[in-house]
This record gives sequence, structure tokens and C-alpha cells, in this order.
Amino acid sequence: MTSMIVNILACIFEAIIIFMFFDAYIEKQGEVKSYLYGISIVLLAGLIALSNIVLDLGLLNLIFVIVSTFFIMYVYNKNIKINLILSIISVVILTVSEIIVGFLITMFTGVAMNQIYTINEYQILGTILSKLFAFYIMKYFCVIHKKDNGFTVKTSYWFLFLIMFISSGMSIFLIFKLQYESNLETLNIVSVLCSFGLLYSTFFTLYLYENLSRQAKIEQKQEVFQQQIKAQSKHLDEILIAQREIKKLRHDLVNHNISIQKYFENEDYKSGLEYLKNINEVVNVSEQDVATGNTALDAIINTKKSIAQSKNIEFVTNIQIPENIFVDAIDICIIFGNALDNCIEACERIVNGLKKISLSIVYEDDSVICKIVNTAEKRKNKFLKTLKRDSTNHGFGIENIESALSKYKHVCRFKQDEKEFQLSFVIFKN
Repeated sequence: MTSMIVNILACIFEAIIIFMFFDAYIEKQGEVKSYLYGISIVLLAGLIALSNIVLDLGLLNLIFVIVSTFFIMYVYNKNIKINLILSIISVVILTVSEIIVGFLITMFTGVAMNQIYTINEYQILGTILSKLFAFYIMKYFCVIHKKDNGFTVKTSYWFLFLIMFISSGMSIFLIFKLQYESNLETLNIVSVLCSFGLLYSTFFTLYLYENLSRQAKIEQKQEVFQQQIKAQSKHLDEILIAQREIKKLRHDLVNHNISIQKYFENEDYKSGLEYLKNINEVVNVSEQDVATGNTALDAIINTKKSIAQSKNIEFVTNIQIPENIFVDAIDICIIFGNALDNCIEACERIVNGLKKISLSIVYEDDSVICKIVNTAEKRKNKFLKTLKRDSTNHGFGIENIESALSKYKHVCRFKQDEKEFQLSFVIFKN
């Protein structure tokens, strides 16, 4: 009974690690259903078990397992040469592992090699440890192959790899050593199940570790992709607003030119001059653009102001700053671009209520003093701390702002209450 359980569990494990080995080197044929994959593993395990029973451990057994492995791998892309090479290598690794483990058992226990195959406990121990050893050899080649193809392998992975191999091997060895010395038949099946439990747990632990690492990378890429989409969406808004302003200006210019032309055709120069004067007054009243002389700052603020106003957000500015300041133009774009984008997004989330952004920038004592306040959704938590980041309303771009500010000697604060969020900072000249 015990021998049959060992044979079944060992053959299933062999089939699993052979498929793992193939997974690293060959791609599957399109979308393979999970149940077909599982059936393939069970079928290969059955053929290996049948071969072990009928052909024992001879050369014919090895050939039969190689052929079985070759033909079972129908779920992978059909490449006869590579499939055959991988089939031979995987079976050779399994065979060599049995020989090495047999030698190690004789070295640590002092029993003769022939006793390992005649004493049931040592035979079971050799079977389980050889499968563990073969798994780690195959896994090593799989990881190295992935590394050669650009897969990042951290040092912690190899440390985990080594620790699990040593601890699992020692635990299985001690379980059988204690069971053999106690000479209790009732513990035989328990020791087998515990040992195979360790064997399978080792495999699935590494499997889960790799899948979680892969999932984390996918999520990271998705987050970057989402940020890129968000940035492109904002850029599109800016383009649309700029185009709208150009169309409006072109339409107004055509109408104004028609009117002025009519005055000149009628030689009514006085009325024409009065009309031009009225146009200038209208332009001066409606323009209200920020014009500090600092090209980067003016461009960013005026663009974000136009976007905010197009979304019915009140935008108030108080800027007293010279044309040339010590802050780099790129850093100005990063700081104020991200900060105002966050403000606009927070205001857009307000369903009913005031939508307002207030921007104050003052240059005083060789320092840039800035305060940006925006209205935000009313907070349900009345006991919310006031000095903290608002990850809900201001998650995107905060790190970029802090990174740009870190280049200078500065003080930065985030403050929020139930209805407003405030970013204030001072940049000191070195």
C-alpha cells in the first residue's frame, strides 16, 4: 500500500516538474485550457508509473519515459528537435539525481548501495529526495534561461532557493531516519505523507513566489500605463482648449475686420478709431492672463487656468515674482503643472458646491513663497488629521513635486480639512 502511494505521488511530481522544465523553454500552442494541461500531467504521470512497474529501472524504462515525454508534449509548439532534446535532458536529470541521492544516503547512513534498493524505508527516502534534487536542478536551469531572456532574478530569490532546498532535504531525511529507528510500522504511511507534503509545498511555494512577483510587475506596468494615459488626456485637453481659443480669435478677427473695413470705406475714420478703442478695452478686460515675464511659469499657469475655466472652476491668482528666478524652468513646469492638475481633478469630483483654485506666488528675501488652495469634496471623517497627504484627491504627481523640490533647500507642507486642500512651500535660494 505504502509503495503504491509513493509511486503515484512521485510520478505525479515527476510529470509536474517536467512540464515546468518545458514551460521555461517552449511556448504553449495558443490558449491551452487548464483542464487539458492537467490531463496531460496526469497522463504522463500514469505512463511513468506504468514504466516503473513493468520495466523496473532498466534502460528500456529510460527510453520509454523519454518517448512518453516527447509525445505527451502536444500542448507546446511543435518543434521536434527541441522537444526531443528537452525530453532527454529532463529524464537524464531525474536519473542522475537518483544516482547522486543514492550515493549521499550511503555516505550519511553508512548503508551499502544495494541496501537502499532492498530496504523499503531507504528506497522511499531515496525516491523522495531524488525528486527534490531533480526539481532544484531543473528549476535552476529554468531560472537561468529566464535570466538570459531579460528576466530579473534578485539575490533574495537565490537565498530562498538555497534555504528551501537544504531545509526540505534535511527535514525529509530526519523524518525517515527517526521513523526507521523507531521501527513502528504505523508511522510509515505518516512519514511518507509528511515527506511528500514537504516536497509539494516546496514546489508550490516557489511557484506562488514567482507568480506573485510576475503579478506585481504587471500591476506596476499597468500603473505606469494608466499614468501615461492620464498625462496624455491632460495634454489633449490643453490642445483642445488652445484650438478653441484660436478658432474664437479667428472668428472675432474676421468680424472686426469687416466692421473696420466698412468704416474706412465710408471714410468714417472717427467711428473707426472709436471702434478700435472699444476693441482694445474689451481685450484688456477679458484677457486677464498671467504675465510675469517668466516664460515657463506663465505658460503653465495660463494653460491650467484655461482648462480650469473650461470646466467651470474659478481660478484666482496673486503672483508677484520677477522675470528671472533661480528655480529651473523644468522644475517650475513639474511643480506647478502637477500641483494644478491635482487641483483641477479634485474640483472635478465636486458634484454640488464651490469649485475654486487659489494660487499665490510671492518672491521675497530671495525665496519663492507659494500657496495653492483648492476646494475638495466634503470629508465624512471630521477627525481627519490636518497635516497629511490626501491620497484620494491628490495622489497623482505628488512624488514628482517632491522630487523637483528636493533639488533645492525648501519647506513643504500638505494641509487639508473637510472642504479644502492646501499645498504650501518655500524654496530658498542657496
